Amino acid sequence: MLIGGKDSGFRSIAELDVRITLVQERANLSELQTRRADTLLVQERLEEGPVRAAAEFLHSTGAPFDAVLSFAESQLLTAARIGEFLGLAHNPAPAVVRSRDKARMRALLNEHGLPSVPYRVCGSLAEADAFQRELGAPVILKPSDGSGSRGVTLVREPGELPAGWRRAAAAGVPLVAEAYVTGREMSVETLTLDGAHDVVAITEKLTSGPPSFIEVGHQMPADLGSGPAERVAATVTALLDALGHRWGPAHTEVMLQADGSPVIIETQTRFGGDQIWEMVELVTGVQLAAATAAGILGAAAPPRRPAVGGGAAIRFFAEQNTVVRSVGDLDAVRAMPGVMTARTTVRPGQRLGPLDGSGSRQGYVLAVGTDRREAVARAEAAHRAAGFEVSG
Repeated sequence: MLIGGKDSGFRSIAELDVRITLVQERANLSELQTRRADTLLVQERLEEGPVRAAAEFLHSTGAPFDAVLSFAESQLLTAARIGEFLGLAHNPAPAVVRSRDKARMRALLNEHGLPSVPYRVCGSLAEADAFQRELGAPVILKPSDGSGSRGVTLVREPGELPAGWRRAAAAGVPLVAEAYVTGREMSVETLTLDGAHDVVAITEKLTSGPPSFIEVGHQMPADLGSGPAERVAATVTALLDALGHRWGPAHTEVMLQADGSPVIIETQTRFGGDQIWEMVELVTGVQLAAATAAGILGAAAPPRRPAVGGGAAIRFFAEQNTVVRSVGDLDAVRAMPGVMTARTTVRPGQRLGPLDGSGSRQGYVLAVGTDRREAVARAEAAHRAAGFEVSG
């Protein structure tokens, strides 16, 4: 049984010789899902109670299933709880809960002696102010259950805190205040099958910088030597062990400090967004969703697809508080060497608001190359050629 998600997770599973029961919300239902799902139930919104009732009904009335999965962040916990309730194979609910709550994650890291940062859960501006003054250093504010960079705010000085609190709290409270660490930001894509973790790829990320650190690009594989890569991999697999993650992909964000030591920022028990899952397929041939489904069902693992390139890079259009003047010929951009995708969500004359999360970006170009360096050069050339111009 598969709950929610988009074709990024469904497409590779659709190629497996398995029976698929899909519970999907109408807004995300695709033609492929409609055609391939053996049993399909569509709801306007996926809420745990109705989805659980539907799963119990479907499982007991002639269309039973052996495992419950989701690759949609909002449905990970629902899938885990349904699997637990029905006694089916699933990723454990405690792993999902701990990964989705940043405060619980920090507590888990401290409990297991894994690299973390000082933090405090703050329900008020006064609590955040007390923490920063005790720390005597810049802090990052973020919603405890946030995602997509929503509300993430750097506060360098106590005088910046009231404005920073308002901005972060608009995405939800309580907030987690953390010591601000610097270095090179990485994301680690892993695949876990029955508790055995495989580091599939390490990606380097580019952000908009302070105060919000919206992701504006990724490149794979990260430019790391064997020593730092091994330290990052060992840290992430230790985290996944502590988390109790048993089945499926995980996307873990790590800061590699100047001395080469990694610090864990956060993890999620799903594959990476921002087309990182696609970059993994292009560079490694690993289809994370299909491999998870085959593994949890005890079926033959799908063969790795031939790699399209030795490296991949993505660059986003990420303007704010301006007006779009022009967008060029994206068909011509798609015809450039190595370009896999070029898309935008805006039109000339459209006014753009603040860049307050990944959902505020306006599109992207994705390219591959023989190695990371060539992929980056191609993605940046395509980004320039897209003719995405704004006023000012």
